[in-house]
Amino acid sequence: MTEKKIRNLIEIFSRAAKNHYEASLVGDWRTANKEAAIIRKTAKKLRSLGDEAREALLALSESEELSISAMAAVYSLLYSPERSISVLARIAKEPGLIGFEAEQALQRWREGTWKLED
Repeated sequence: MTEKKIRNLIEIFSRAAKNHYEASLVGDWRTANKEAAIIRKTAKKLRSLGDEAREALLALSESEELSISAMAAVYSLLYSPERSISVLARIAKEPGLIGFEAEQALQRWREGTWKLED
C-alpha cells in the first residue's frame, strides 16, 4: 500500500513540477503558484512516509526533464545535500529560466534563507 502511495505522490510531484516550470515560462503566475502549492503539499506527504519516499523523491533528481530534476533536488536538499547540490549546480549552467532558478535555489540554500519544511 505504501509503495503504491509513494508512486502516486511521485507522479503528482513530477506533473506539478513540470506544470510549474511551463507556467513560469509563459508568465502564468496564477498557475505557477497553484502548482507550487501542490509541490509543497506533495513533498510534505512524501516526507511523512519516511526514508523510502525520500529516496523516491531524490531519485527524481536524475530525471531527464530538468524542471522535475531541479524541483526534486530542491526538496531533497535537507536529506541529501551533496547529491542535491551537485544536481542543482549542473542545472544552474543551463541557459534560461531553468538555470536561473537552479542558481537561485543554490544561493538561498547557501544563505540559509530558504525554509524547505513546513
